[in-house]
Amino acid sequence: MNRVRIVAIIAAGMGLAVAAGTLFQPALVPGPQAAAPVPAAPIDAAAVSLAGLATAPALITPAPRTPVPQIPTSQAPTPQTIVETADVQLASTLPGVPTIAQPEIARPTAAEGALLEALSPAAPLPPFAPRPLSAEPQAPVQPLDSQLQAELDACAVWLVVTPAPGAMLDLSVYAPCDQGQAVEISHAGLFLDARTGADGQLVMQIPALATEAALTITFADGRTLSDTAIVPDLAQHERVVLQWAAPASLLLHAYEFGANYGDNGHIHAGHPLAPGIQGHGFLTVLGDATIPQARLAQVYSYPVETAGRGGQVTLEIEAPVTEASCGGPLIATAYEMLSGTAAQPRTIRLDMPDCDGTGGYLVLRNVLPDLVVAMN
Repeated sequence: MNRVRIVAIIAAGMGLAVAAGTLFQPALVPGPQAAAPVPAAPIDAAAVSLAGLATAPALITPAPRTPVPQIPTSQAPTPQTIVETADVQLASTLPGVPTIAQPEIARPTAAEGALLEALSPAAPLPPFAPRPLSAEPQAPVQPLDSQLQAELDACAVWLVVTPAPGAMLDLSVYAPCDQGQAVEISHAGLFLDARTGADGQLVMQIPALATEAALTITFADGRTLSDTAIVPDLAQHERVVLQWAAPASLLLHAYEFGANYGDNGHIHAGHPLAPGIQGHGFLTVLGDATIPQARLAQVYSYPVETAGRGGQVTLEIEAPVTEASCGGPLIATAYEMLSGTAAQPRTIRLDMPDCDGTGGYLVLRNVLPDLVVAMN
């Protein structure tokens, strides 16, 4: 950027010389980021008289300057370079107007130089050149193993179902962030409601109702987990399931080979026995009655292939008459899996006595089929 002070003296006719000084600031050397020139302060021509000009020689007489050779256009400085001196040739394009020749170029003062430095445009940024992509192929990101990912998750839920003796399913649930929560368990049409412990664990046994036994657990917020186990000894067991909903209560009784009430062969919730006892079946009690409207079940199983005796097993349903069950119908569902056939559901409707008879029992015989066990 150049700042040029040009002083011209023009002689007029009649021998009268009038001198005037004019301050110019030429435009920046052409460039991509040229800044606007700083305008010189205007001079009011009406306020300046010839006498005033005569008494102010500093305005009309420039200080001696040393002219320098003209800088060719092809060597013009960049916008960041301040040209200190230059020769400017001005030619009149109007006829009769004198030519102002070889004006002297003044060097900028220190204050002017600082101003020029502040007004100088910043150096232009280099053109954007994107970094070339690597020609080497990038290795794909491998997902974590599912078990490892579950271990990293502090609230991971585990469900494991494995076969157990007596055509049973061992169910293990670990849900550390779901302590004491109600869950639904479903398997082959059987629905149960249970609750996790204070440590988030739930361990229980469920009688299998299918050789390829799929079991699903559902949490209150809709999360579900499923697992499957193969039960190879299912066909060796006769099985009857009685299912209903709380707050009503039902009891399943099995009388093995002519046993009477209270005998060792009388299998019920108070005397369930366990799988593997020679010559006897066993009862499984399922569901948590403390959960409102919980689905509950009792299942009687008899191992026909290892019975060691033959005969008949009589099944009965006992319904306690309580304030929660009296005076209306009680709906239950029975599943009968006999002689290796698939479990078949059957709806049972019980008309409970009026509530003035609370405290008694309603005993239903011949509702469930008797089991006929062949001697092996």
